[in-house]
Amino acid sequence: MQKVIAYFNGKQGRQGKKNGKFYLTLFLSAFISLVFIFSLINIYVYCAGARYILTRNTLQRSAYNYILVLGARVYADDTPSLILQNRLQAAITAYRYKPVPIIVSGGVRSLYNEPRVMRNYLLQAGIPAKDIIADEQGDNTIKSCLNYRHNYAERTLLLVTSDYHAPRACFLARKLQIAAYAFTSSTANLSPATRIYNFVREFGSRIKAAVNIYLDQRLFN
Repeated sequence: MQKVIAYFNGKQGRQGKKNGKFYLTLFLSAFISLVFIFSLINIYVYCAGARYILTRNTLQRSAYNYILVLGARVYADDTPSLILQNRLQAAITAYRYKPVPIIVSGGVRSLYNEPRVMRNYLLQAGIPAKDIIADEQGDNTIKSCLNYRHNYAERTLLLVTSDYHAPRACFLARKLQIAAYAFTSSTANLSPATRIYNFVREFGSRIKAAVNIYLDQRLFN
């Protein structure tokens, strides 16, 4: 009897190990497939948007009616983060080439007001107040683009944002039927940890952008 019990216990153990290996293989296959699909989406969004990014040379030869600076972190003392300073400096460069209205778009909360901080920075840099437009409903990239489309649908737009963010911003704007190009600010002066964080965050944001564009029909109403 003990031999019979031992036999069945051993058989069940071997079967359990086989089942464990099967589920592990299934999990790993699903994980690898998802990573592959998400990577393809990232490549698609990047390539679709990157073709509209201007260099300093092509910027000088380009025509645009508005400059839209996309917001980033600001501090409680109303100073812009380094990444936002970089974007604002790039917008100033674009304005010097072609002095058109600059839209500063960002979020507003009880502890901060991104457009206000951005406007003050531009004023201190010598940009006339009449050429600065505040969009306080630009909580994220897609909302900033939708707000622009609502107000200036037929006008050519120059998006100004960070280098890692520009392909997604152009992708969204173009899919929302905005004649948009981008001029980028460098992130070379950011810490390595910040650049890695932005890269990882952007990977997920590109997937979200594709989902929004292709699955949310409210964007086109």
